[in-house]
Amino acid sequence: MIAEALRREFGGTPAAVKVVVRLTRANERAVKNWFHAKNGPSGENLVTLLRHSDEVLESVLQLAGRQDLIVARKLTGAREKLREMLALIDELQA
Repeated sequence: MIAEALRREFGGTPAAVKVVVRLTRANERAVKNWFHAKNGPSGENLVTLLRHSDEVLESVLQLAGRQDLIVARKLTGAREKLREMLALIDELQA
């Protein structure tokens, strides 16, 4: 699941691997293995990925059986988007 999340978030290109290498400061070979699901990131690298990737965060929450937190996160995001849309409507009507 982590490999799939990495590909969804960053893409499947060599440039995506380099981005994750820069974020985590992990060895490039290790990061390639994460993308190919041969190995997973260490705890420290996983925490770094959680900071930078909503896809990885959601995958970890699913693996932990914490759908309640996924729903809460999505509701918060939807409310923020709704606020932005309402502000835009107000701006256009002014």
